[in-house]
Amino acid sequence: MEKRKSQKKEIGREARKLLKQGITKQEVFVELVDKYKYSKDVAEVLKGIPSQVRIKKYGGWNTLLLSLLIIIELIILLSLKPSVSLLWYGLLIYAVATKKIKYYGWITFLAILGALASLIGIFFATGVISLISLILFVVFFLPSCILPIWLEKRLCPPPTERKELYTNAEGEQRLRIVYEFNDGELPDQTQDSTSGILDSDFVKTSAGVKTK
Repeated sequence: MEKRKSQKKEIGREARKLLKQGITKQEVFVELVDKYKYSKDVAEVLKGIPSQVRIKKYGGWNTLLLSLLIIIELIILLSLKPSVSLLWYGLLIYAVATKKIKYYGWITFLAILGALASLIGIFFATGVISLISLILFVVFFLPSCILPIWLEKRLCPPPTERKELYTNAEGEQRLRIVYEFNDGELPDQTQDSTSGILDSDFVKTSAGVKTK
């Protein structure tokens, strides 16, 4: 278990390196499964790393989210009573800057808390406080609730997964999971349908491929 966990970190580092070279996520998937053998682990890692195609298409929106978080962080920093949220937003700024998609849900969670606090200020405060609360709600917290969820699906759409039967080297029928990643390009109709298909747990032997 510990070895698999360490291996997933190594897969993540190598996957980011390959994706930065402009290689499609499907090609990275096939290459890393050939090297590390566990397609399930590789697929889980790749689910959280955007391809260059997706970054090019939606990177501007990610920058907008990053800008909103930085401004919120500055507002908290300049407030009279900085709270623990200062640390949280700092960590989330790093997550968005490095496009660690798995943490985007926390942005929505904190934004919802900020939106609720702003609503309280809008309806129960008066004068300047009410106006500031309205601005915070409309300009910062509401977009910060929506953007992370939207970006998570756009930057890293989940792969298509399906199960199929195949015959292994011993002539036994096994069930395997098919993973097919789509970076947004038109699918290659000539591609072998098995190019993204590898059993979730398998090893190569001199006799061929067998399930574990």
